[in-house]
This record gives sequence, C-alpha cells and structure tokens, in this order.
Amino acid sequence: RGTKDYSFQEIKDKLDQLIANVSIDSQAQQVRVRVQTKRENLLAVLDILESVLRRPTFPAKEFEVLVNEAIVGLEAQQSEPQVLAQLAVNRLLNTYRRGDIRYVATLEEELEDYRKLKVSDVEDIYNRM
Repeated sequence: RGTKDYSFQEIKDKLDQLIANVSIDSQAQQVRVRVQTKRENLLAVLDILESVLRRPTFPAKEFEVLVNEAIVGLEAQQSEPQVLAQLAVNRLLNTYRRGDIRYVATLEEELEDYRKLKVSDVEDIYNRM
C-alpha cells in the first residue's frame, strides 16, 4: 500500500484515471497479479505495477489497515457453512504439519497468525525474495 514512487492514494488515483483495476494476491509460493484496463493504458498501468512490486514501502498505518481487514474477513467466515466445509475437506486431504508450506490452517490459526504479524515480518520476507 504505497511505494517509494507513489503513496497509496496516488496509486489509487492514477489507476482510476487510467480506468484500470489491479489486484495482487499470494498463496504459498506464488503471487498472482490481475490487470484490467484499456489497451492504450496498459503500459502506464504496468509502470505503476512495477513500482508496487519492486519498490514497495510498508507504512505501519497501511499495514494495520490490511491486517484488520484480513481479520474482519476471517471472523466473518467463521459462521459460513460453505467456507467451513471446504476448509474441513482441504484439511482432511492435506495432512501436513503446521510449519509446512502445504499445511492448511484452521480459521482460528489464521486469525492467531494475523494478530501476531508485524510489519517487520513482511519486510523481512520481501527483502529475502
């Protein structure tokens, strides 16, 4: 949520101006980036995306917002039967121990992990990659 080139708000404004939607998510050992824009805006959007991926900053306030959003989302899932059923099946099919990258955490474990997460942890991981 911010780079050495742009604040979070500047990124948001530039993407709005370019009529672009960008989403970035990750799992285990992969990062997925989705970009939707008009052809003539693609290079400008990719320049912004390069800044996001290569020169991120980790402002504590923005980090706190992201962690809180994740916690609220996980707490909401705790009462969703479809989510709980899918998680139960995934846990039965993937019997790896906690700490293994293939381990499927319970919602409670994910909540615990988010509550313990510090911005320095994220910075360390980013710098090792």
